[in-house]
Amino acid sequence: MAKTNENTAYKVNATRWDIGAVIFGSVMFIFALAFFFAQPTISLFGTTVAVTHAMIAMGVLMGAMIWALVEMVTRPRRNILDLIIRFFGSFILGFFIGGFMAFYTQWGQYILIPAYSGNYLALAVLIMTFILFMVLLIDAVYLHNKTWVKHKADKSVKA
Repeated sequence: MAKTNENTAYKVNATRWDIGAVIFGSVMFIFALAFFFAQPTISLFGTTVAVTHAMIAMGVLMGAMIWALVEMVTRPRRNILDLIIRFFGSFILGFFIGGFMAFYTQWGQYILIPAYSGNYLALAVLIMTFILFMVLLIDAVYLHNKTWVKHKADKSVKA
Protein backbone atom coordinates (compact mmCIF):
# COMPACT_ATOMS: atom_id res chain seq x y z
CA MET A 1 0.00 0.00 0.00
CA ALA A 2 1.35 3.42 -0.97
CA LYS A 3 1.90 5.98 1.75
CA THR A 4 0.22 9.33 1.11
CA ASN A 5 1.07 12.83 2.21
CA GLU A 6 -0.68 14.20 5.34
CA ASN A 7 -2.23 17.13 3.45
CA THR A 8 -3.82 15.24 0.58
CA ALA A 9 -7.36 15.62 -0.69
CA TYR A 10 -9.88 14.16 1.69
CA LYS A 11 -13.41 12.82 1.55
CA VAL A 12 -16.46 14.73 2.74
CA ASN A 13 -16.81 14.43 6.51
CA ALA A 14 -20.39 15.34 7.42
CA THR A 15 -23.51 14.90 5.36
CA ARG A 16 -25.82 17.52 6.88
CA TRP A 17 -25.98 21.26 6.22
CA ASP A 18 -25.42 23.57 9.18
CA ILE A 19 -28.56 25.63 9.86
CA GLY A 20 -26.57 28.63 11.10
CA ALA A 21 -24.58 28.79 7.88
CA VAL A 22 -27.79 28.47 5.86
CA ILE A 23 -29.33 31.39 7.78
CA PHE A 24 -26.23 33.58 7.29
CA GLY A 25 -26.13 32.62 3.61
CA SER A 26 -29.82 33.46 3.15
CA VAL A 27 -29.38 36.87 4.76
CA MET A 28 -26.39 37.62 2.53
CA PHE A 29 -28.37 36.47 -0.53
CA ILE A 30 -31.16 38.95 0.22
CA PHE A 31 -28.62 41.68 1.00
CA ALA A 32 -26.79 41.07 -2.30
CA LEU A 33 -30.03 40.89 -4.26
CA ALA A 34 -30.90 44.38 -3.01
CA PHE A 35 -27.54 45.86 -3.96
CA PHE A 36 -27.07 44.09 -7.29
CA PHE A 37 -30.47 44.92 -8.77
CA ALA A 38 -31.64 48.13 -7.05
CA GLN A 39 -31.30 51.59 -8.55
CA PRO A 40 -27.62 52.57 -8.21
CA THR A 41 -26.64 55.36 -5.85
CA ILE A 42 -24.07 57.80 -7.21
CA SER A 43 -21.74 59.72 -4.90
CA LEU A 44 -19.26 62.44 -5.74
CA PHE A 45 -15.88 62.57 -3.99
CA GLY A 46 -14.33 65.76 -5.30
CA THR A 47 -13.91 65.08 -9.00
CA THR A 48 -14.39 61.32 -8.67
CA VAL A 49 -17.73 59.68 -9.31
CA ALA A 50 -18.42 56.57 -7.23
CA VAL A 51 -21.37 54.21 -7.45
CA THR A 52 -22.02 53.20 -3.84
CA HIS A 53 -24.13 50.18 -4.75
CA ALA A 54 -21.27 48.84 -6.86
CA MET A 55 -18.82 49.05 -3.98
CA ILE A 56 -21.19 47.16 -1.70
CA ALA A 57 -22.09 44.60 -4.39
CA MET A 58 -18.43 43.86 -5.15
CA GLY A 59 -17.74 43.76 -1.41
CA VAL A 60 -20.43 41.12 -0.97
CA LEU A 61 -19.03 39.17 -3.95
CA MET A 62 -15.49 39.24 -2.57
CA GLY A 63 -16.78 38.38 0.90
CA ALA A 64 -18.50 35.28 -0.46
CA MET A 65 -15.34 34.34 -2.36
CA ILE A 66 -13.13 34.68 0.72
CA TRP A 67 -15.69 32.86 2.91
CA ALA A 68 -15.78 29.95 0.44
CA LEU A 69 -11.98 29.82 0.42
CA VAL A 70 -11.81 29.88 4.22
CA GLU A 71 -14.41 27.12 4.53
CA MET A 72 -12.57 25.03 1.96
CA VAL A 73 -9.28 24.94 3.86
CA THR A 74 -10.45 24.88 7.49
CA ARG A 75 -11.80 22.06 9.62
CA PRO A 76 -15.53 21.35 9.76
CA ARG A 77 -17.44 23.42 12.28
CA ARG A 78 -17.28 22.53 15.93
CA ASN A 79 -19.50 25.25 17.40
CA ILE A 80 -21.29 28.47 16.52
CA LEU A 81 -18.18 30.53 17.30
CA ASP A 82 -16.43 28.93 14.29
CA LEU A 83 -19.23 30.14 12.03
CA ILE A 84 -19.26 33.66 13.46
CA ILE A 85 -15.49 34.13 13.22
CA ARG A 86 -15.21 32.67 9.72
CA PHE A 87 -18.25 34.48 8.34
CA PHE A 88 -17.67 37.95 9.75
CA GLY A 89 -13.90 37.85 9.27
CA SER A 90 -14.31 36.84 5.64
CA PHE A 91 -16.98 39.39 4.86
CA ILE A 92 -15.16 42.27 6.57
CA LEU A 93 -12.04 41.51 4.54
CA GLY A 94 -14.16 40.97 1.42
CA PHE A 95 -16.03 44.26 1.84
CA PHE A 96 -12.76 46.12 2.11
CA ILE A 97 -11.12 44.44 -0.91
CA GLY A 98 -14.28 44.44 -3.06
CA GLY A 99 -15.15 48.05 -2.31
CA PHE A 100 -11.60 49.10 -3.09
CA MET A 101 -11.65 47.17 -6.39
CA ALA A 102 -15.06 48.55 -7.42
CA PHE A 103 -14.03 52.12 -6.61
CA TYR A 104 -10.77 52.04 -8.52
CA THR A 105 -11.93 49.99 -11.51
CA GLN A 106 -15.22 51.95 -11.74
CA TRP A 107 -17.21 48.72 -12.01
CA GLY A 108 -20.46 50.50 -11.20
CA GLN A 109 -20.05 53.03 -13.99
CA TYR A 110 -19.33 50.29 -16.51
CA ILE A 111 -21.88 47.68 -15.35
CA LEU A 112 -24.52 48.89 -12.87
CA ILE A 113 -25.49 52.21 -14.45
CA PRO A 114 -25.71 50.83 -18.03
CA ALA A 115 -27.63 47.76 -16.78
CA TYR A 116 -30.11 49.97 -14.95
CA SER A 117 -30.41 52.14 -18.08
CA GLY A 118 -31.39 49.15 -20.20
CA ASN A 119 -28.13 47.98 -21.82
CA TYR A 120 -28.65 44.26 -22.43
CA LEU A 121 -24.97 43.33 -22.41
CA ALA A 122 -24.36 45.10 -19.11
CA LEU A 123 -27.46 43.40 -17.70
CA ALA A 124 -26.10 40.03 -18.85
CA VAL A 125 -22.77 40.73 -17.12
CA LEU A 126 -24.63 41.78 -13.97
CA ILE A 127 -26.75 38.62 -13.97
CA MET A 128 -23.69 36.42 -14.52
CA THR A 129 -21.88 38.20 -11.69
CA PHE A 130 -24.86 37.56 -9.43
CA ILE A 131 -24.90 33.88 -10.45
CA LEU A 132 -21.20 33.73 -9.57
CA PHE A 133 -22.04 35.22 -6.19
CA MET A 134 -24.76 32.60 -5.63
CA VAL A 135 -22.39 29.75 -6.55
CA LEU A 136 -19.71 31.04 -4.16
CA LEU A 137 -22.24 31.57 -1.37
CA ILE A 138 -23.79 28.11 -1.75
CA ASP A 139 -20.30 26.62 -1.87
CA ALA A 140 -19.35 28.38 1.37
CA VAL A 141 -22.53 27.30 3.14
CA TYR A 142 -22.09 23.72 1.92
CA LEU A 143 -18.43 23.53 2.93
CA HIS A 144 -18.99 24.93 6.43
CA ASN A 145 -19.85 21.49 7.76
CA LYS A 146 -17.34 19.55 5.66
CA THR A 147 -13.63 19.25 5.04
CA TRP A 148 -11.51 18.55 1.98
CA VAL A 149 -8.10 18.78 3.64
CA LYS A 150 -6.92 16.20 6.15
CA HIS A 151 -5.60 17.95 9.24
CA LYS A 152 -2.95 16.23 11.37
CA ALA A 153 -4.49 17.00 14.76
CA ASP A 154 -8.02 15.92 13.78
CA LYS A 155 -8.48 12.46 15.34
CA SER A 156 -12.24 12.34 14.74
CA VAL A 157 -11.82 12.08 10.98
CA LYS A 158 -10.76 8.70 9.68
CA ALA A 159 -8.97 8.18 6.39
